[in-house]
Amino acid sequence: MLTLEKILDESKHSIGICNSCRYCEGFCAVFPAMEKRLDFTEVDMHYLANLCHNCSECYYACQYAPPHEFNVNIPQQLAQVRLGTYTEYAWPKGIAKLFAKNGLIATLIFVLALIVLFFGASLFSSSGPANGNFYAILPHNFLVVVFGTSFAWMILAILMGFKNYLKDIESDTKSLFTGGNVKQALSDALSMKYLHGNIKTGCTYPDDNISPWRRYFHHFTFYGFMLCFAATSSGTIMHYFLGMEATYPFFSV
Repeated sequence: MLTLEKILDESKHSIGICNSCRYCEGFCAVFPAMEKRLDFTEVDMHYLANLCHNCSECYYACQYAPPHEFNVNIPQQLAQVRLGTYTEYAWPKGIAKLFAKNGLIATLIFVLALIVLFFGASLFSSSGPANGNFYAILPHNFLVVVFGTSFAWMILAILMGFKNYLKDIESDTKSLFTGGNVKQALSDALSMKYLHGNIKTGCTYPDDNISPWRRYFHHFTFYGFMLCFAATSSGTIMHYFLGMEATYPFFSV
C-alpha cells in the first residue's frame, strides 16, 4: 500500500507533466489553478485535490495515461490525496484517526451507542397506547436534544475543518470572502459545474461513456437532503411558534 508521501510524490510528478502539456486546461477548475504554479508544495496538492470532482475527463483525453510509462492518472491520484486531506483537516483529530485506522469498529460503536440511547429513551416514554402518536414512544424533547446536539456538532466540525484547510491554503483568508468569490463558489457548487464535463453533456464516469447521470444523482442527493432540512425546519416552526404538533398531513407545509 502506498504511503501518503509516495502518493503526493506521484501526484506532483503527474501534475508537472500536465502543466507542461496543458491539453486539458479547459476541462475543469484544476487545470487553470495548476497553471499558476511551476513547483507544487504539499498544500498546493491538497488544494488541487479538493478542486477535482473525479469526472475522469482528463484521464480519457490524456496521451500519457496508463499503459504509458508516465502513468498519469490525475483523477485517481488526486482522489488518493483528497482522502488524505479528509483526515488531515478533520476535527477533532482523534476521531479522524480512529476512522482511518478502523472505520468498521468506530461505526459499530457509534451504532451501538445510538441503540442504547434510544432504548433508554423508550423506557421513559408513555406507558399508555400510542394511538399513532410517535412522541408517545420517543419523547419530543429527547429527540430535540439528541438531533439538535448532533446537528450543532456537525456544523462545528465542518467549520473547524474548513478553518484548518483555509489556514493552509491561504494566509490572507479575508481576500477569499469577497462578494464575487462567494457568489462564484456558490454558483459552481450548487450547479455542480465541474460535473458537466468538457463538452457540457456529462462526465466520462465510471467508464469512457459520457453521461449526465452522475451529476443528476448528486443533485438528487444534495437537494433531497435540503428538502429534508426544510421539512424539519418547517415542523420546528409549526410546533414551537404556531402550536401545531405532529403528526402533519402529507401535503402540509
